Amino acid sequence: MPPEPLEITRKFMNKPVRILVKRDELTLEDIKQFYVNVEKEDWKLETLCDLYETLAITQSVIFVNTRRKVDWLTDKMRSRDHTVSATHGDMDQNTRDIIMREFRS
Repeated sequence: MPPEPLEITRKFMNKPVRILVKRDELTLEDIKQFYVNVEKEDWKLETLCDLYETLAITQSVIFVNTRRKVDWLTDKMRSRDHTVSATHGDMDQNTRDIIMREFRS
């Protein structure tokens, strides 16, 4: 497993239980993953919004590479009437826990 998801579990979960599954037994039937190679940084927001309009997305997790970009993307998505929650390392742990609980429910 890539190190990034494991790092996220360390940040947001208390005493996580790790369950290892053989790759051929792993199913993501209800989870769609997308990687879109966008040539210019300026095109990324429009591409993301196009995906939201094209697909019936009810919940998603979007990773960005800076805390500043988290805030920027949150503002942009909300200005386009998308319901968005955001979390990053500058937030206190209690706030992040609340956001993650709301996302999971």
